[in-house]
Amino acid sequence: MRLGGQVFLDNPEPETWAEALKNEGFRAAVFPVGGDADREII
Repeated sequence: MRLGGQVFLDNPEPETWAEALKNEGFRAAVFPVGGDADREII
């Protein structure tokens, strides 16, 4: 089982989000986009 977490950023770009998760030691995370988002965003 992996326990993940969520980070909150002012600039939620994919690269900064992934780096923040890595810096916190997470190996799993909550996907930061809702299921109703445009396909381009997902």
